[in-house]
Amino acid sequence: QETDRLRDLDHAVTTLYLAIRTAESGQRGYLLTGRDSYLRPYRAARDEVTRLLDDARSRAAGDAATAAALDAMRPRLDAKLAELAETIDVRKREGLDAALRILLTDRGATEMRAIRELSEQIHRILAARGAAAQAQVREHYVDAIRSLYVVAGLALVMLALIYKAIAWEIDQRRLLSERVRREADHDELTRLPNRRFFVQ
Repeated sequence: QETDRLRDLDHAVTTLYLAIRTAESGQRGYLLTGRDSYLRPYRAARDEVTRLLDDARSRAAGDAATAAALDAMRPRLDAKLAELAETIDVRKREGLDAALRILLTDRGATEMRAIRELSEQIHRILAARGAAAQAQVREHYVDAIRSLYVVAGLALVMLALIYKAIAWEIDQRRLLSERVRREADHDELTRLPNRRFFVQ
């Protein structure tokens, strides 16, 4: 279950990073072309970012390092979304050159770099946790296999003892049967064959 939780959290962080990249791509397309069609993917991705971040944060509950990295990512995402919205607004009101002046400040690139680094940091944390969880599962299986060998060994010993007991019982019954037959065919006092023996 821990491995599944880590995989889901890793997927949530990847989806969050892809959403902000999609928003940035839509913004770039609009800035270069002025076409509103580029704003549809921008708006859809922008609206998803907060939801995806909250989803990832709820999955990271109880995981202090991942939660801290996601909390550090929140203001970066807010700043990046603000920069995207500002450049789109400036492009609408003042044109491409004014929007490009904002892009050239590298404010958005700095935020995007920080978001990418935090995302990679989370992936490293989750990869280490996943490796530890898998090692623990492997160790559990090895212990289970060892226990199975011990139980199988004990079962074999028990079967051998049961077989030996049954063989001894059969041997004792055979000896008893021979003794009864001998006593029936021989005189008790002289140990010589009796009349029954000669009749048979």
